[in-house]
Amino acid sequence: MAPKINGIDEARLSGERLTFTPFEGGSVGGTYEGLATTLAAMIPSLELAGYSVNFERDRSPLARLSFSAAYSQSSSPTPNQDYKDTWELVRNTVQKELLQSDHPLISQIGAGNLEILKNLISGSGPDVWTGDPTTTFKNEGTADYDAAVYLWDMWNAGEKSLEVKQPILRLTRSTNPFYDTPFYTGNIDTILTTDSMIADSGVPANFAIPLVDLANQLILKSPVVPGTTQQIRSDSLQLYFGWRKDLVGSSKHGSQRIQYVLEYQFGLWDAQTYGVPQ
Repeated sequence: MAPKINGIDEARLSGERLTFTPFEGGSVGGTYEGLATTLAAMIPSLELAGYSVNFERDRSPLARLSFSAAYSQSSSPTPNQDYKDTWELVRNTVQKELLQSDHPLISQIGAGNLEILKNLISGSGPDVWTGDPTTTFKNEGTADYDAAVYLWDMWNAGEKSLEVKQPILRLTRSTNPFYDTPFYTGNIDTILTTDSMIADSGVPANFAIPLVDLANQLILKSPVVPGTTQQIRSDSLQLYFGWRKDLVGSSKHGSQRIQYVLEYQFGLWDAQTYGVPQ
């Protein structure tokens, strides 16, 4: 039998505790009471086992040693099922330069007038504003001419950029500290069609906002090449509507919860930078 001092064991486990909250995890631990020198010798082994320790003593030879560690159901048979997903569609508006926006008149400008408009906007090239659109732009009386004149009037009036809706679909996954299921990192910084995005993200089918309808409404604002999501343009730019998948982010909240964030941003993207939507 272990020796006693004033009726106290040299080292006695005086209490144990376990707490657990779904999706947040919990803690497990206990308290030893006994001879201070004995308890102090136990500290290295508890630290090596992953416990936080709190050693308390006063002038007497007796002491208390409390120990605790993060606990989760992940130490049970279902380690990676202890999580909670939160889906959000975030309203997001950005400013885009006029000729890189989704303005519907861009699709009506022919190559000649579009080049003239670019030169006027940049202040370079052979084209100079004469003050008279009929001597500056070509094809008077056509939709091509009217669209070029209108966009140039917008620019001159100070409308050099437009507000463009680029909603963000965000998944926030809250897990216990032992969750270790890897996220799929394929398709990062590439453009996905709405159907591909839904499959890639795993957004539930009963998500309240119809994402396919939403994307189609935003695409309809600016005409696209039939059968594609490519904006109709008469220059060499290849701009496509789609969802850009961002990097997965991770942050730790205390010792009991980790949050992972994954985002898909809808918008009009350059194919040479991000590729054609998949």
